[in-house]
Amino acid sequence: MGKNGKEKNIRLTEPAKKILKNYKGHPGSIENFIFPIIQQKNLTELGLKKKAGSANVVVNRDLKKIQKLADIGINISFHISRHSFARWANDKGLSIEFIGKTLAHSDRATTEQYLNSLSEYDADSELEQLINSRGKK
Repeated sequence: MGKNGKEKNIRLTEPAKKILKNYKGHPGSIENFIFPIIQQKNLTELGLKKKAGSANVVVNRDLKKIQKLADIGINISFHISRHSFARWANDKGLSIEFIGKTLAHSDRATTEQYLNSLSEYDADSELEQLINSRGKK
């Protein structure tokens, strides 16, 4: 996983399996890769990390194009999906310990900081809604 380099194994749910099935045997896919983003095989670990980083940049650039076309007012990226998951899990009442383990945080304080930054975002958003709705009934 990204910054902390920790390996994470997560059980695939049936909906995830269904989505991944669409990519099985994709004409552009390379052995051992689900998505055909990285075309080279037999890369060293360092080479794979470099290629994955480059692919991440390309996908995030494409997500920005989709964001503009869909008139989405906030940034979307691979990393934002972590924030979305953390917000959703927190809103559903899942424990900080669970959220932290899922995000591969080393300690509870890191997860608390992460969730606090999301709370500030929510407060800003709600304050903006309040100001924009002033005088409307």
